Amino acid sequence: MKVLFTDLDGTLLDASYRPAGEALRALLDAGVMVVWCSSKTFDEQRHLAETLGVPGLFVTENGGGVGVPPGFPRCDLHAPPIEIGGWGIDYREVRRRLTEAAEETGVRIRPYGDMTPDEVAEVTGLTREEAERARNRRWSETFLVGRKPGVLVGALDRRGLRVQRGSRFWTTHGRHDKGTGVRWFLRRLRDRQPITFAVGDAPNDLPMLAEVDHPILLPALDGRPVEADLPGLVRLDEPGHAGFSRAARIVLER
Repeated sequence: MKVLFTDLDGTLLDASYRPAGEALRALLDAGVMVVWCSSKTFDEQRHLAETLGVPGLFVTENGGGVGVPPGFPRCDLHAPPIEIGGWGIDYREVRRRLTEAAEETGVRIRPYGDMTPDEVAEVTGLTREEAERARNRRWSETFLVGRKPGVLVGALDRRGLRVQRGSRFWTTHGRHDKGTGVRWFLRRLRDRQPITFAVGDAPNDLPMLAEVDHPILLPALDGRPVEADLPGLVRLDEPGHAGFSRAARIVLER
């Protein structure tokens, strides 16, 4: 069997959050198991899967948890997914350490948890309902940061938290990453001897790419280069939808 792990924003989803649905459908119709790996929450990914009518198989919040149907992998993949976690740090503790680090360094932050859904919608361009799903976090916190972010990163590291930087927002969480979630899936699929692929476009995708047989890296939508030195890495020239569609063809033809 073939398994494709894919990032969402900037890969399967374009800048307007529209999915590369035709390429995704071609993969599923060919029997490829597609697992989403994102910083997005379980609620966000579950809603997207329901909207597209595809199986709910996710790595959530940069590896803080996973979403799978009960009994995975010996189950109906279209059954409603449940959330499984436990290797991340609980959201309340992440918030406590983030607040403590900001106070220690004097760096101003504005976390999702301190905003109303309407405020999150305003700064992200999401709808209010999408903002509510984005705020429902289990293992991480997303925030805006003022000056001297490097000082804050150091203070968070001393408290056992990693930091991921996006184009506008930062996210902090425990010592897990997308590779943590990929390994969870691969342990459960070992008996099926899967041929594994992964596609992403950002530094936080590298732990995911490092776990598979065939890693594929797209250029970032914002043009920032991603340094990577992985065995067998394929670099594509097209970002977003076009890149994901080409990656899908590689998976199908391999």
